[in-house]
Amino acid sequence: MIKPLTSLRFIFAFMVFLSHLDWMPASEKMFYKIFDNLLSKGYIGVSYFFVLSGFILTLNYKKRLLKKKVSTRKFWVGRIVRIYPLHLFTLLLSLPIFISGILEEPSSWLTGFLSNAFLLQSFIPAEDIYFGFNAVSWSISNELFYYLLFPGLLYLLYKKKNLVFYFSIFIGIMLLAMWISKPEQYIFLFAINPLFRISDFIMGMLLYRIYETKIFSKYFENARTATLLEVGAIALFFIFFGFHSFIPVPLRISMFFWLPIMALIFILAHQAGRISYLLSHKRLILLGEISFSFYMLHGLIMRYILALDRRIKLVEQEYVLMLISFLAVLIASYYSYNYLERPANVYLKKKLSPGQVPLTPTLEKIAAKKNIT
Repeated sequence: MIKPLTSLRFIFAFMVFLSHLDWMPASEKMFYKIFDNLLSKGYIGVSYFFVLSGFILTLNYKKRLLKKKVSTRKFWVGRIVRIYPLHLFTLLLSLPIFISGILEEPSSWLTGFLSNAFLLQSFIPAEDIYFGFNAVSWSISNELFYYLLFPGLLYLLYKKKNLVFYFSIFIGIMLLAMWISKPEQYIFLFAINPLFRISDFIMGMLLYRIYETKIFSKYFENARTATLLEVGAIALFFIFFGFHSFIPVPLRISMFFWLPIMALIFILAHQAGRISYLLSHKRLILLGEISFSFYMLHGLIMRYILALDRRIKLVEQEYVLMLISFLAVLIASYYSYNYLERPANVYLKKKLSPGQVPLTPTLEKIAAKKNIT
């Protein structure tokens, strides 16, 4: 576990939460000014998750997959049981919201439900499908696709050593698509479409390839220098935020934030500065660990709270409702992580990978130190 990066997962999940506060009344002019200029850019959080996923999986599985210490099947099983139980739980949790669709358009409803259940929705260019049910699960559909391709991508990166060449061609195709596509196609093609968004994941893999060479390690030997680099990485985010409105939409929602995201991951992965130290606090790490539940649950819980508020008017102030929503999601995430995510992960791994011996608490600590997860 790289502690600062784990903690950052919650910060970016919280950014996604903030980006879904568009239900706040337009009369709150100050809030909407902040929302339009800053909070609505929570999609950056998903980019962070994709890049980080490529980085961490390469860190943890490079040697084990290439040396066949872990089979491709065992890798796939491990990743699927990590995401699927919570996905299915949130899918069921969303059913009361969308149940009326069965009567209105049964065939369309069934298509959306099945594509969501099997995590195929992000391949279908229809908003009511890729944002259907638990809307944020489109990104989990993408993640599953990346997991399936990861062993092959790892082979191209380390054995064939031609991934960079193919990826360069791929980026050229993406840029051409941005030039010829129409505005109504932007969201699906460049924000949702896993065939293009896999570029984020590959960037994470390439970033680890640079990280493992340790060519910049000398800059992290001094804590003060490392802290300055960490501050610089954060400042880079704000600089990019300042210029994002001048960037064409297709580029803005896909590649534009790669540089600050990669800089942040690369620098904090060295765990050498003061900010890394602060982000390594056990409570922040806990928040990072529950961030997947937070991300998956926040939209649905918010919808249920808003529906309840419309019926019985819970509070007068929307800011209080926003705080209630956040606390409800936070508490639900904690219990989801401890009583659904982790137990289901352990149980399913044991059932689906019978040759795998469960780690004892002591071995878990040793494994964590060696990045064996």
